[in-house]
Amino acid sequence: MLKKEIRILGLSSSSERTKKVPVVGVVFRGSLWLDGVFSCLLEPGRRDYLSDLARSIRKSKQYSQVHAVIIAKKELLPGHHINISVLFRKIRLPVILVMRKDDPREPRGRCPISVRGRPVYVRVQGMSYERAAEVFSIGCAGNHRIPEAVRVADLVASRLA
Repeated sequence: MLKKEIRILGLSSSSERTKKVPVVGVVFRGSLWLDGVFSCLLEPGRRDYLSDLARSIRKSKQYSQVHAVIIAKKELLPGHHINISVLFRKIRLPVILVMRKDDPREPRGRCPISVRGRPVYVRVQGMSYERAAEVFSIGCAGNHRIPEAVRVADLVASRLA
């Protein structure tokens, strides 16, 4: 059983196509308190952009206390599918990628977890799907099915455009 104040890092990026794409990280304690915010700029043309992202995550003040990283977009950079296995190896934290149910390009590797009695399709690296469902139940506020850390990161990133 996880504590209800575990720290969850949500990642999102601006959808604008620019030379450098701002990525926003938001750390929440469960669904209760915003604990920290950081950002980094990633270059879409750079092959090893995950190293830059991992470095930013590891340098954040909350890194040592983060329990899981949740990403709501499979493309943090336009045209680059995020490889959660590589990111997991670089940051040594469990990574959860939220998937769209109807995405025909990603039929394998996604699994539905039940959040508020409805399925949310995810891919997980570094933890079980049962533990991911528990992280979601702790991180989601009200009747939302996406954790607050990711929702707020997405709101901030969308305003950076």
